[in-house]
Amino acid sequence: MKIKYKNYTLEPEGRRFNLYKTVKANKIDKKTKKPTGEVYDREENYGYGMSFDLCIETIISDSLCEKNEELSLRQYIDEYRELKSSLIEEIK
Repeated sequence: MKIKYKNYTLEPEGRRFNLYKTVKANKIDKKTKKPTGEVYDREENYGYGMSFDLCIETIISDSLCEKNEELSLRQYIDEYRELKSSLIEEIK
C-alpha cells in the first residue's frame, strides 16, 4: 500500500513509514553525461523508518521551505500551524 499526498508518498513498513517526494529531474545522456532536455518524475528519499507524525511534520516543513520567503519566527509558526490544520482537515 502507498499513501499519496500532493507530491509526497508514504510507504508503510511495519509500524513505521518511508517518505518520498516526487520531483522533476532532467534526463542525463549516459554516454555524454549531459542533460538531454527531457524532464521526468523522480522519487527522492526523505526518510526511512519514520513515525507518521514525523512524516507529517517533514511534509509541512518542506512545504514551507519551498516558499523561499523571509519570515519572522512568529510568521513561520503561524504558517506552520495553518498548514498543519489544513493538511489534517484535508485527510479527514
